[in-house]
Amino acid sequence: MQKKVILLFLATTIVATGCGPDTSTYTVAYYKEHREERKQKLEQCVNDPGRLRNDPLCINAHEADFDDAVGDLRKLPPIGLKEAAEEHKREHRKRLDAAATK
Repeated sequence: MQKKVILLFLATTIVATGCGPDTSTYTVAYYKEHREERKQKLEQCVNDPGRLRNDPLCINAHEADFDDAVGDLRKLPPIGLKEAAEEHKREHRKRLDAAATK
């Protein structure tokens, strides 16, 4: 009797894990190519962030949307912060020197 219960439990578990939609195909690349499905998924994710915040499909749809909007950040040109900081230092020194000579 106990063996039958264990076998029934294992069989039920195996069958239950095989149920449901196959979500392994909904990658970032998939959502990049299927914009309408991405839009629908993002609407679901935005409407229920408490439950779907860490859902892999929401993450993949969001990443695909971000990539389409911004692109690959590694391919962007430098934004020139170092040059801007150096220019700011030069201007500051000029102001200090001008104030010191008065």
